[in-house]
Amino acid sequence: MDITATSLKNPAAIAVGAVLVLLLGVYSLSSLPIQLFPDIENPRITIQTNWRAASPKEIESEIIEPIENVLQGLPGVQ
Repeated sequence: MDITATSLKNPAAIAVGAVLVLLLGVYSLSSLPIQLFPDIENPRITIQTNWRAASPKEIESEIIEPIENVLQGLPGVQ
């Protein structure tokens, strides 16, 4: 039997089929994982300095400030 003739005789069946296809499409779209905007974390660098028997002022002036001066020249570092 011809598909066109069958669809003209049963418009309600065609409407139900179209609604089912639409609902299945919406369901499948909502269940897909979204990868368009993934969660991105900014990279971080942590530097720990230990020096026994030194005052905080000595650690700052002799270790931390030279490290900061070297890292200031890197592009993209805040």
